Amino acid sequence: MIEVEGPPVLSPQAADLVEQFDIAARELRAARGELDAHLALRADHGLIADHGVLDRLAADALHAEERVGVERAKITSHRSVDSTVLTEGESILRYALATTAYVRNASEWAAQSYGQSKVVQFFDPASQESPEMNYDRNGTHAAVKRVERQLLEVLDFPRTSSASWSAPPAWAPSR
Repeated sequence: MIEVEGPPVLSPQAADLVEQFDIAARELRAARGELDAHLALRADHGLIADHGVLDRLAADALHAEERVGVERAKITSHRSVDSTVLTEGESILRYALATTAYVRNASEWAAQSYGQSKVVQFFDPASQESPEMNYDRNGTHAAVKRVERQLLEVLDFPRTSSASWSAPPAWAPSR
């Protein structure tokens, strides 16, 4: 039997899965950092925070990252990886991606408003600076965009280059 030295050479499928694991782990670490920044924002502005919930979100992200690490090690430590191991790895990858989305979106449940008062209903502070509706949460609706555009025109507000309604559709009547 011939001994081959060096790291195992991975199949293209295994190498792709390892790359996706690395991306998922990086995103999970980033999400935990975003939670820390979110908590700091709340503390800086005297806003109410449910530390138990935020701690649970951070723990969930850490757990998913650890699972990704275990699966990554399982794949990279063997010279050949069968389809069962790849399928299990894909399942862990889906879990990690879903956990990342869940952690990031758990506190992003309302669009900006003055009514938030001391109860934070957003996760990303940048979303509070946007002149637009939270389309990620509410979906993209042509009727909503049309009403927004009409309100801008009626109230004579300037249009911004980033606004979703900055250019009327071709079928819209001209003024």
